[in-house]
Amino acid sequence: SKTPATLVIDCSLCYSTTSASGGLVDADPKYEKALSEEMAKLQRLYGAGDFTEFPDFKFPGESIVCS
Repeated sequence: SKTPATLVIDCSLCYSTTSASGGLVDADPKYEKALSEEMAKLQRLYGAGDFTEFPDFKFPGESIVCS
């Protein structure tokens, strides 16, 4: 029988191997299809772009200096 520590290590190794592709881990095709449809809907509503990345904010104009 395995110890709890061994189970945690085994699960971590299995997860790291499964997640190496960069996609969702253990997601069924139905969930992946629903996610793809929702992402397409967001792109139609709010314009093209990668909604999985943090936005890049730019503030043109003078810098504000606090003294």
